[in-house]
Amino acid sequence: MAGLSIRDVGHVYDDGTRSLDGASLDLAAGEVVAVVGPSGCGKSTLLRIVAGLATPTTGAIDAPAARIGVVFQQPTLLPWRTVRRNVSLPLDLRGVRDDASVDAALHDVGLGDAHDKLPRQLSGGMQMRTAVARALVDRPELVLLDEPFAAVDEMLRERLNDLFLRLRDSRGFSAIFVTHSVAEAVFVSDKVAVMSPRPGRVAGVVDVPFGRTRQSDLRYAPEFARVCGRVSALVRTADA
Repeated sequence: MAGLSIRDVGHVYDDGTRSLDGASLDLAAGEVVAVVGPSGCGKSTLLRIVAGLATPTTGAIDAPAARIGVVFQQPTLLPWRTVRRNVSLPLDLRGVRDDASVDAALHDVGLGDAHDKLPRQLSGGMQMRTAVARALVDRPELVLLDEPFAAVDEMLRERLNDLFLRLRDSRGFSAIFVTHSVAEAVFVSDKVAVMSPRPGRVAGVVDVPFGRTRQSDLRYAPEFARVCGRVSALVRTADA
């Protein structure tokens, strides 16, 4: 497992737009931190910086060397590759063949019987599960998820959230989970970081007190609603 420390990270695009300004956040080993905030506040930019896909203009990311898996907003599957070959892509790019890891990733997301299908033969939920399996195939210590379930219906989204928590328990990775949904943020995380409007910074953090093992009916508990209320209130304050 891997943690990290984000310290005073700022980011300015080539056109001069400042997307982040002094964003700081800590992630302990084995922890899941959800990040919420208004559109355009720099959530995805922050995730890309942690992934090494963008460079901070100021500040730094302090993290141990760790394998990182990334799940994007869209599944981004290669249409000519089967499910199995899409999942194996990170290994293929490193010139590694590890059939056991591919089989384990497919099994963990419930796609063991769909390994020879093409993306066009999959439902939206199956495509996203394939993307999750691809992110996990290299057994990452840190998983970064950028609104991974935003494009699916609410019932499927809840099932995918349940799957994410089972995978977190069985594989023990740390994660940063970007979402627009306060309820999703509270359900999947150990704490929720709320970002201010652009240029984004972390306006506050709400601890989630429910422990690692969570049942679906937690969503209907009064304490769950109270935690969602605290996060929503912080979002409104940060947006004021």
